[in-house]
Amino acid sequence: MRNKKHLLIRLLGLLGIITIVGCHYSVPLSFRQETTEERTARRIERAVDKLTRELDLNSEQKKRVRIMAETICEKAIDLQKGHAESKTEFLTLLSQDNVAAAEVQGLITKKMERFKPMVALFATQMAEFHEILTPEQRKRLIEKVEEHKHRGCRFSGRW
Repeated sequence: MRNKKHLLIRLLGLLGIITIVGCHYSVPLSFRQETTEERTARRIERAVDKLTRELDLNSEQKKRVRIMAETICEKAIDLQKGHAESKTEFLTLLSQDNVAAAEVQGLITKKMERFKPMVALFATQMAEFHEILTPEQRKRLIEKVEEHKHRGCRFSGRW
């Protein structure tokens, strides 16, 4: 009986260790102890490298694309900082007994106003990106977009 208890305790301990180790390694190594800035820099680098490879960009084009990507990401991070505030306002609105359409519209309008500078920046960056590409690179870009357009939104398979 005592041996069975010890065996059970050892098996439970082993199971606990396996569970802890399994959970530890289920999180990708690249996301452990990584700041938002580091993750953003890594994603920018990966995107720029892929564009360079796919469109055969020269060093000057690569440099300009990296600057554009960094600028867009900085603005996107700034937009994310206001997300918690917007969410709190929306939850406060939902917790009320009566919700007026004007209040909901006000929240949406406020959110849209925050996005206007980002839309303008993106349009400017897109025009600049188009300008730095050669006609052959533009053609290759169009082919790549056409090749991937059947996938739709990046979230389409998750719902």
